[in-house]
Amino acid sequence: MEVTATAKGEVPGDRIELSYVTPGAAAETAPLAAGKEYVFLLTEDGERAGRYYLVSTTQGWYGVGGDGRAAPGPENTLSLSAEVRKALGLGG
Repeated sequence: MEVTATAKGEVPGDRIELSYVTPGAAAETAPLAAGKEYVFLLTEDGERAGRYYLVSTTQGWYGVGGDGRAAPGPENTLSLSAEVRKALGLGG
């Protein structure tokens, strides 16, 4: 994944490796698509620097629309805080 902004923590460069369960592979998945923009809530792999996991397949990602707003996935009822949106340069 290409990193364009961070709200908290540091990453080792402008690219990271993101591991997640793809749709259809298990009961809990994250329906992510190549070429789209997302906000991810991540935890780092303790054994492999630069590799990260979603904190949750339900609440660990937000899609970013063409209007610059981050929207939670269909099963996520939590919005990003105003501070996080501001740090990431996102609207609303």
